[in-house]
Amino acid sequence: MRLLSLFAVFPFVFLAIKLSQLGIRISDTNVYFYTAYEILKGKILYKDIFFTNFPLFPYVSSFYLMLSKGNINWYYATAVLEVVLSSMLIANIVYKKSKKIYLSLLSQVFYLFSFIILTTSDHQSGVFLASLLSLIAYEFYDKKRFIISGIFLGLMIMVKAYYFPIAAAFFLHLLLKQKNKIPSFSLGVIISILATLAFFISVAGEKLVADVFHYSLFRSQGISKGRIFSFFILNDPLLFLAFCYSFFQWRKNLLLVIIGLFSFILLIFYQDIYYLYLNLLVPFLVFSFSDAMIKFEDNLKQGRLFIVGTICLFILVGFTKYMSSYANLQKIEQIEKLVKIIKKESPDFIYGSMGIAPALAYLSDTPLLEGVIDTNDNLFYKGVLNAKHMTRAVFRHKTMVVSTGSYYPGQGVDQQLSEAIFDKELIENGCDMVESLAVKAEGIINRINLFKCY
Repeated sequence: MRLLSLFAVFPFVFLAIKLSQLGIRISDTNVYFYTAYEILKGKILYKDIFFTNFPLFPYVSSFYLMLSKGNINWYYATAVLEVVLSSMLIANIVYKKSKKIYLSLLSQVFYLFSFIILTTSDHQSGVFLASLLSLIAYEFYDKKRFIISGIFLGLMIMVKAYYFPIAAAFFLHLLLKQKNKIPSFSLGVIISILATLAFFISVAGEKLVADVFHYSLFRSQGISKGRIFSFFILNDPLLFLAFCYSFFQWRKNLLLVIIGLFSFILLIFYQDIYYLYLNLLVPFLVFSFSDAMIKFEDNLKQGRLFIVGTICLFILVGFTKYMSSYANLQKIEQIEKLVKIIKKESPDFIYGSMGIAPALAYLSDTPLLEGVIDTNDNLFYKGVLNAKHMTRAVFRHKTMVVSTGSYYPGQGVDQQLSEAIFDKELIENGCDMVESLAVKAEGIINRINLFKCY
């Protein structure tokens, strides 16, 4: 009980900090939230709702939505709770291996306050649930309860398909170390995957294959991988060093090496990755770093002091950068103003940016045009959706349009529609802008624009 209390101290601090920054943002979170909302109204994934990943997270999101009593802000907070639970598991796993309380707490703090966790936990996209499931699987794997480990790895894949390298790493490790345990491990994976997919295969099998596999496997590249990796290395250098260090410890902890290798292969060869995806590695990099800390402590007279001081310094730098530049990034500070305008104008539908439109639709109780929740640009590039068709539908129905834009009068920049989801000429000529709000967002985006098209 005393140990559990100790492991709860820093998560409580993290929770307090993150809850103080809570708010609706320009985020994929709004897509997941609205998808959960539609599920609770009786719609079925793939059959009634286009969705490009496996189905477990939207249904977990439905539970979160009920838990938060329909409050979208509290739905955002569920990502923070997942991080907190993961951090407590990390502390417990490190303690069991090292029997050092200080090292367990330090590993927990290192995870909670790493820059990637601080920034990405402002959004709920399922990655932290997948990480939590991977840690539970790791714990059972270490206890040699392979069928249960397999079950949790299968659930992990059903939450986020790109976590597959972790399951593959476990499988290869078993193949190299304990071949006779592969059947029970594989059975666990198969049970959880089939239990999750069976219903959807029966009611919407072709749509599931088309939505998840055909689209996701052939997405075009978005953000430059070089930019993503350099951003990670610059802001979390200790995690990067842990990644490098793990390869020198392959005799001691081969599983961590294989996880790192397989994850790196995915990140290199999968076409469309984001900074968020690197979260699949982070818990296991913390384990590698704890191994490194033990080695430093043994080899240096003042090893413990050096380790604690180094980590605290990097955490302080990252935390300061997060609070000054990222804590309010993408946050829609005046979302209530947009909701009031929509309610006053009483449109029949809303259409626009996937990071904003679902939240506005929910808060204003206005349906999304043609039931389209996810308007990712890639869907239009791949021909899944058609910008001209959707824009014409805007004018056929009583619709308000929301977009992000860029406005820099000093440089002569006034881009009202930044997304590739519109016929921009039709919108600009046929709609009236009724509001333009300043927003601190990624890249050159600095406006949220609301149009009336009737």
